Amino acid sequence: MSGVRWFGGLVAVLLLLVGLVAVPPAAYAQDANVEPNVGPSGTEFAFFATGFDDNEQVGVWINNPDGSISEIIDEDGDEFVVFANNEGRADWFTTVTGPDGFYGMVARGVDSGYEVVIPFQLSSGADAPVPPPPSPDVLDANVEPNAGPAGTEFAFFAEGFESGEQVGVWINAPDGSVFSVLDGDGDVLALFANDEGRADWTVTSPSDAPPGFYSMVANGLDSGYEVVIPFEILP
Repeated sequence: MSGVRWFGGLVAVLLLLVGLVAVPPAAYAQDANVEPNVGPSGTEFAFFATGFDDNEQVGVWINNPDGSISEIIDEDGDEFVVFANNEGRADWFTTVTGPDGFYGMVARGVDSGYEVVIPFQLSSGADAPVPPPPSPDVLDANVEPNAGPAGTEFAFFAEGFESGEQVGVWINAPDGSVFSVLDGDGDVLALFANDEGRADWTVTSPSDAPPGFYSMVANGLDSGYEVVIPFEILP
């Protein structure tokens, strides 16, 4: 991916050119994940998410494929309780049963309000990579389209930032490399949330972008609020 340029810009500013420059992957650790990311009904999934307050209680629930929400109940029939550790990381295991489809595990800090959505899939068939979650109605961030060939323009949005807050954005590539988004002058893209805490921007993938699953990361520079928006470059 080194040397590849991406073209995009803010929704409100036409023809703004942005580029990507490789930075060390260690500079930006993945903030949430699930293992495995796909399995049949009855699979036990292991989740983690970082970015919460130290020792903060974290509420978790599941967004179902039909748009409904499922609470997570412990073996005693009580609401499942998760706490972050001293470094703000929460780890938990959940056995999920249900119809085949794409689900979202939501984790939200009770005090901080910090929230992440971790997509995963129930599938009775062969293992397959999980594409980006398809329903923007149950997410605080999304991309349209969520998959397309090299050269596709992707339109992103993310909510939950502070009013007028500056938002840093970068892309995690399939090979583990990380690309910082720059404007046409070679400076870091100046992206700001609106009065309601929402940021909108677009990126056009290069014509020679390798296929695979990418992640657009958006981080509030003041609040530390961060979301990860997966998308796919098709062969």
